[in-house]
Amino acid sequence: MKKLLIAAVVALSPMAANAAQIVLAPANVYATTGDYNGTFSADNIFDQQTGAIDENAQDGSYWLNPDNGNVNAAISIDLGSKYRLSSFDLFNTHNAQYNDRGTGNFSIVASNSASFTTFTTIASGTLNPEQQGTPLSAQTFTSLNTGAYRYLQFRPTSVATAPDGVHQSPCCGTNPAEHVFGLNELRVSGVGAVPEPANWALMIGGFGLIGAASRRRRLAVA
Repeated sequence: MKKLLIAAVVALSPMAANAAQIVLAPANVYATTGDYNGTFSADNIFDQQTGAIDENAQDGSYWLNPDNGNVNAAISIDLGSKYRLSSFDLFNTHNAQYNDRGTGNFSIVASNSASFTTFTTIASGTLNPEQQGTPLSAQTFTSLNTGAYRYLQFRPTSVATAPDGVHQSPCCGTNPAEHVFGLNELRVSGVGAVPEPANWALMIGGFGLIGAASRRRRLAVA
């Protein structure tokens, strides 16, 4: 019984669990504030969760938001249960042969409310622009918070730009309110949330009851 209790405690300890990729699917996207059209929908950010990513054609394998700047650019994601998130791999888009869209500055916020009435910024930064003709690069960002969350929201706030003329330039106009964003893939890593302290007490108490019952059975047999 003691060995069983120790094994259970070790299995549920946050130190015992190593962060791993949380494999997501298009169905994990439950809301978006804008898609360019049905082909470039937000759920495309979870259609290539393994392997290298090439973007040689406008094949609907990535997300583009409408031509409305950062006013309505966000994707809401349901992880299915609470996780302590460790890192995020983002694959920017260059919009195939047009080479004119992609995310620059962004943030990822986390919440346990599907409506994000309260939230915590869990990652932020600037994505490098992507160049045509090469596999997309995973750009990794470490989680800024160790809390346990079920919902994420990806929020781009500027377009990826580069001055060399090879990478993309802002689409579509000089007014930031007209700029449009995109993202090819998002991969999330973390561990399942461990029980809260109150739940730990209940589980330990339950193990104690099981042990007491086991001892009574042994005494009855003797």
